[in-house]
Amino acid sequence: MYLVAERVKILKKNNKKEKKSFLIYLGDFIAKYRYVFLVIFLLLTIFCAFNINNVKVNDSITDYLPDDTETKYGLNIMEDEFGSLTTIKLMIHDISLEDANLFVEKLSQIENIENVSFDGTENSYKDEKALYTIQLVNQDDEKIDSIKEDIENLLQKESYDIYSESFENPTDGIDLVLILAVIVIIVTLLITSKTYFEPVIAFIVFGISIVLNMGSNFLLGEISYITQAIAVVLQLALSIDYVIIFMNQFMKEISDTDDKLLAMKKTTSKAMPEIFASSLTTISGLLALVLMQLKIGGDIGIVLSKGIICSLLTVILVMPSLLSIFDKMILKCKKKEKKHDFGKLSSFIVNKRKILLPIFIIFVVIGICFIPKYHYVYNTNSIEAIRTSKNIKALQNIETTFETDNMLVILVKSEEKDYQKELEITSKLKELDKVTSITSIGSYPVGDNLYLGTGVNYQELATIFQVNKEITLNLYKYYANANQELEKLENINNYRISLIDLIYFFNENSETLKLPEELKVQVTTYYNMVNDSITLLESDDYSRFILNLNAKTESEETEVLIDEIRALSKDYYTDVTLVGNSINAMDLESSFTSDNIMITGITILFIAIILLCTFKSFWMTVLLILTIEGSILVNFGIMTLFGKDIFFMSYVVVSAIQMGATIDYAIVLSSRYLQLRKKMDKKEALIGTLKDSLPAIITSGLILLIAGILIGFIATSPVISSIGLFLGVGTFISLLATIFMLPAILYLLDFLIIKKKDKQK
Repeated sequence: MYLVAERVKILKKNNKKEKKSFLIYLGDFIAKYRYVFLVIFLLLTIFCAFNINNVKVNDSITDYLPDDTETKYGLNIMEDEFGSLTTIKLMIHDISLEDANLFVEKLSQIENIENVSFDGTENSYKDEKALYTIQLVNQDDEKIDSIKEDIENLLQKESYDIYSESFENPTDGIDLVLILAVIVIIVTLLITSKTYFEPVIAFIVFGISIVLNMGSNFLLGEISYITQAIAVVLQLALSIDYVIIFMNQFMKEISDTDDKLLAMKKTTSKAMPEIFASSLTTISGLLALVLMQLKIGGDIGIVLSKGIICSLLTVILVMPSLLSIFDKMILKCKKKEKKHDFGKLSSFIVNKRKILLPIFIIFVVIGICFIPKYHYVYNTNSIEAIRTSKNIKALQNIETTFETDNMLVILVKSEEKDYQKELEITSKLKELDKVTSITSIGSYPVGDNLYLGTGVNYQELATIFQVNKEITLNLYKYYANANQELEKLENINNYRISLIDLIYFFNENSETLKLPEELKVQVTTYYNMVNDSITLLESDDYSRFILNLNAKTESEETEVLIDEIRALSKDYYTDVTLVGNSINAMDLESSFTSDNIMITGITILFIAIILLCTFKSFWMTVLLILTIEGSILVNFGIMTLFGKDIFFMSYVVVSAIQMGATIDYAIVLSSRYLQLRKKMDKKEALIGTLKDSLPAIITSGLILLIAGILIGFIATSPVISSIGLFLGVGTFISLLATIFMLPAILYLLDFLIIKKKDKQK
């Protein structure tokens, strides 16, 4: 994070003279043209501000699935063939069955509602509560909100719960998180800075850098709601150090000279290496996410990395002009310097190293033991936020009464369309345990034990429509002849045609067939009834079955049930595609398994390269990586111990940030130790290291820790809350490991990491 001057000195060890001259030249150039850079950045900020609203926020994780997954393939088919489907769950309290049935018609009359399902069985009516499944097709967010308002107006005198994924605001609470994070940063800066005016400079700089980052997202077309929610807060938390580094250097230089321009040049040239070095590990961890198969990783990695770079460039190129403009105010608000004495704590840590190190090792071992027990979840409804939204509370109330309702869609190609077959497979699927209802054209009821897919002969049709058998016999012969089946028939009495095929045929050929008026009226009635529902279930190229399962979205039992449904479907159709939250979870699990191993390995590789270049020591590199990797294991192990489910994206994002950002704490401490070890014995060097490094490490760590905790406790989105909570706890553990455990390891393995020539004589 910050105070990495020691690391920079090691990096500059070779070719020191050439690097110094280049940095001085660059510092002079930036200081000379500081107002030009200010104007350029202000113009870019204005441009990006106008483009912030042009950035589309995608609230669907499924859109980021690899193209070869069943979910992505099936969703593309449904979008192209049927349009987008939105489902609303409505539960009305304290209502009689008679009144509940009346509400079906009332709800159906609301504009843009495609279908209302309520069958009066215990699956939709229980304990004087009625559950309606309302379906909308091709409705945008504005229309969905309008439909919700219409439903609520209809229910003004009723007690009810209403839920839909579309009602959820994934960034709810983030504005409050940002306000509180700003307050925390202001307080931290007022305590640790050398001038009371530093918060003003900091928020001018971050105002510019945040607008640049968020506005430039229009180049990406869209970003995920996860990225939108965490980007600003984490940009602040991860890069506030750059402002502190630059301001501290300026206060030091301005106290040594009255030449403000010279002080600015020296500040810029000296602060740049520290800021660039501090950002390397963070950016490396974030960019590793770009390599995930699941494209949301790239979305998060690019936007957060871009945010770090925007902050870095704004500090280096804009702060010189701001310090020049406000120099009098900065000096006027200069604080009396107070040194925070960490001597007693430093001595305690070093003296108790033999106790502290085994304690941490025990925690790491526990963390390792809990790896097989990690319970990853892949559906957003499988985890709960600490602060639950009204929408999620409604879902919980519904599921308390009617248990879990898990929708699954079966897609089959129209070439295999057979309505009698649809009715048959529907009957078989209903026999499966946990399948509560199925909607399909073939199984649509039109009478007592009579469905659109029911195959009837001409005699049965005459009874259904109450017409003369001679009429239906002639109609059947005409139908058979039109379909080139008449000559093949051995006995027309056994010739069965589904009701829906007959209705379509009679309607299309009503003039040619010269149907009797009473039959014509009935055909028209049935045709209109079918036409109202068919767009939901049938297109030119595909038919679909919509199943409701009384099964959790993610469980072994659900996977077994889906396997049974797939096997049964393939007994009737050669080409079957399943779509639903459970299928999505299975696809995400498949992608995550390989992504997790790859991202962890690449993150460690990137960090290892940076550490090797910094310390030129294999053992120091291994030591620091093990310290933070051990902290990550403890983080997820403790959360698992307390029964916390791990949302898969939380694990990936938090691991990358925890490794990339918090390893800076270990680098700061280790760099200072290497410097002091040249002139002190290892015990004195460790005490001196802690006294010098603790203020910087604690300040930097607390900002990230508090930002994570605020997100975890305030965000109502389960995904955002999960990321924040794990990040906050992980940062806290990394701080503890760096402060209490790392000194003990440095002391124990001093003989490996300190060369003989560098030891105190």
